[in-house]
Amino acid sequence: MSGKRLEERFRLDLLLAMIPTRGGTATPCGLRVAQFQERLRAQSIEVDNRTIQRNLKALLEDKRYGIKRKKEGREYVYWADKELSRFVLKPTDAMNLIMVIDHARPYTSRTLGGNLQELYEHAQSILNKHSHRLYDWTKKVVSNTRFLNLQPGLVEPQVFQTIQDALLEGSMLDVLYQPRGAPTPKPYRLTPLGLSFQDANIYLSLVVDGRDPDTPYAWPVHRFKSAKAAGFEPAQVPAEYDIRNTRSLKSLIGLENEHPIQLELLIDEKMYQRLSENWLSSQQHLQPHDTERWHLSCELHLSQGLRLWILSQGASVEVLKPAALREEILAEIEQMSALYRVKSAET
Repeated sequence: MSGKRLEERFRLDLLLAMIPTRGGTATPCGLRVAQFQERLRAQSIEVDNRTIQRNLKALLEDKRYGIKRKKEGREYVYWADKELSRFVLKPTDAMNLIMVIDHARPYTSRTLGGNLQELYEHAQSILNKHSHRLYDWTKKVVSNTRFLNLQPGLVEPQVFQTIQDALLEGSMLDVLYQPRGAPTPKPYRLTPLGLSFQDANIYLSLVVDGRDPDTPYAWPVHRFKSAKAAGFEPAQVPAEYDIRNTRSLKSLIGLENEHPIQLELLIDEKMYQRLSENWLSSQQHLQPHDTERWHLSCELHLSQGLRLWILSQGASVEVLKPAALREEILAEIEQMSALYRVKSAET
């Protein structure tokens, strides 16, 4: 989008925010063009009357806003009968939005980032034009992680758009989907239930036509090769489906049980400092164990994510309970150790 288009959009948003509603005590009769110009100037935006008149005419003709005008003397005054629905960003809001989108980029597909690009550029234009003190804002905001993020799978933009449309319209889909390890894609008719953004990929929660409707699957969107609406057949959504409940999360993030387990860990001082600030669970309890370690107890669902987190902490974390999880972690460590011992012996 060109600089002039972005500047005009920002100005339209500001004018929309300035238009008073009928019955307001400060400006019960609306605002004149000169008053709009004065308010824009107060925000360091210099624009002539003719441009403001053209912008107000565009807003007036857009029936979504319900803007009215009447002539008083030789000038028009503008108002709205009801509070307008506006999307106006202050510079701090724009900075927050840029930070959120930048932080999300490594975890989402390029398709999603492209759809948000226009909004991102709008936020950039606000920071670039609205405050001279933020002229060097690009050197003041960055999003990082200490963890290694895999590159996202390549999502076909049209496929993703079709999935989103089906979710919004409540329709079924005919798709070509290529399971991991399969040499070619396979056709399926399915009901899309919801989208989940995990790590580097987007997953579609779904039920497959002809299979148990109460058993949702989670398929990565980048493995869909094509998708089209299945005529006018309505989606067969399972009763009381909620993408956030335990039943759905079993397939989405690998939850292994309906109820959380009682987890007990021994952690070193460094991990204690970290978990004192960034809790492992909202109801965790920390108590001194000895001069070097702390005892942590909490309730968490058993999942692949929990196992990966424990293993990633190395010697800083020891599992005490449940015993089965402790044995599982020990077996994994022994296998890893054996690999390194073999390699060391060979060299």
